[in-house]
Amino acid sequence: MILSSKDFGRRWLFVVAAVGCFASGCSDDAGTTSQDTTGSDTVADASATDTIADASATDTGTDASATDTGTDASATDTGTDASATDAGTDASATDTGAATDTSTDTGAATDTGTATDTGGGDVVSSGTIAFTLRFTDFVSSSPLEGLTVSVLDETATTDADGEVTLSVPPNADLKITMTGPGVRDYFIYHHTGASDVTLNYAVATDTTVAALEAVLQMSVDDSKGLLSVAPRERGTFGAIPGMTITADAASDLALVFDASSGTGLSPGNTTLDGSSSTAIFVNIAAGDVTPSFDSAWGWTCDGPSPIDVPAGAYVIAEYLCSYTPVEIGLELTDFLTAAPIAGATVAILGQTLTTNDQGMVAFDAPPNEDIKVAVTASGVRDYYLYRRTPDHDVVLSYALATDATIAALESALGQTVDDSKGLISISPREEGTLAMMDGMTVTLDVASDLALVFDSGATTGLSAGNTTLAGSSSTVVFINAAPGQVTPTFSDSNGDICDVGPLPVDVPAGSYVVANYQCHAP
Repeated sequence: MILSSKDFGRRWLFVVAAVGCFASGCSDDAGTTSQDTTGSDTVADASATDTIADASATDTGTDASATDTGTDASATDTGTDASATDAGTDASATDTGAATDTSTDTGAATDTGTATDTGGGDVVSSGTIAFTLRFTDFVSSSPLEGLTVSVLDETATTDADGEVTLSVPPNADLKITMTGPGVRDYFIYHHTGASDVTLNYAVATDTTVAALEAVLQMSVDDSKGLLSVAPRERGTFGAIPGMTITADAASDLALVFDASSGTGLSPGNTTLDGSSSTAIFVNIAAGDVTPSFDSAWGWTCDGPSPIDVPAGAYVIAEYLCSYTPVEIGLELTDFLTAAPIAGATVAILGQTLTTNDQGMVAFDAPPNEDIKVAVTASGVRDYYLYRRTPDHDVVLSYALATDATIAALESALGQTVDDSKGLISISPREEGTLAMMDGMTVTLDVASDLALVFDSGATTGLSAGNTTLAGSSSTVVFINAAPGQVTPTFSDSNGDICDVGPLPVDVPAGSYVVANYQCHAP
């Protein structure tokens, strides 16, 4: 994508936000997420029982990364009043229905919940929620008056504030139609919550579309359409990174929000961490379009399918997505004595937990997610554990090398463990079964003083080398590896590919890093 000037870059960022309020997140949906954590599967991964400074531990996992922090500047949900709000200038008006009255009434009107007050473009009836839509020009932010807005069998015209309030069912799938002078036809697919709501939409006017064409150096084809597809987490309405969005119709260009880009957008159709989870398809073939969602997290998304994309229209389709978390039990022990490590601080997925007297913590996690667990404890160097979560409840056991263990290791090796460098254990496992993999050679792209492999035939249980041995845990331990970003590589006679796991992995000075990888046939 070529930008002709800084000004176009700014306008491009605005265009992205305007691609529809849902291109970034219009509302704070009041829905809830049902999370099933009742599974009775508690597996202490039988694939590995590592008892050395390796601490690679009990294996069980399959993964998927992601944390969504994207925010969509185009939308604000202010509807939390389940009863009534009268914002009119007439203090004598009394609303007793579930309505939001934004009109400038000058009479002593009384809304009993069954009446229709059309003084300010409002249509409100009982047994429903008040659904307020506010449309503004995304460039000037000025309200767009005189737009015709239709939802179900209700139609109203935006007032001087660019607003309409309609009566709609709660927890319902809606298709909103908006038309008006200087604006291409908009079709917005939205799922209502349980409460009154206000949604703000920054609209791409004809002038905006012209700016978009200049920035993209391509024509927006009026025989085709513009489509924004916005998956959001059900309940929190948060962004979902790592979600690949595809459509079953051809388009000329796909864009995703990118907070790290100077323009706010990047070519592609996989949502990015720290950005609004929206994909925009430019010049998509008109007609019925069905989007698909693919994520290692195992998200399931509900929303319109198929979507009707009329020629020359702008369509915004939002989807509510959820996953069933797995319950992870994490057990930390001293690998020499097998005693539990109580009182350790465990940081995981934004939570800070403390191990109990049994050295255990428990937390919920998305299935099939790559996670990083940070462990700090008295008498133990800082640990960083990388692995992929399984798709079922599980207990993961890690035997950690305490300071006493490190001293014993130094004595046995006749070598000092350098606290300005790091210890790193790399554990390749067979994808799916998590079985050990013998004959796998592991190398690092940084220097280390020594590489060791587990060797069940050796008196010490270890041998010098970096190729895993049959009948032993498939783990290679690198002593005094240079700190920083480290990328391991894997090779064996089968040409197996180990692409599930952290690449690169961060190795802080003085730490012990344990990284598990899953490998498969080419």
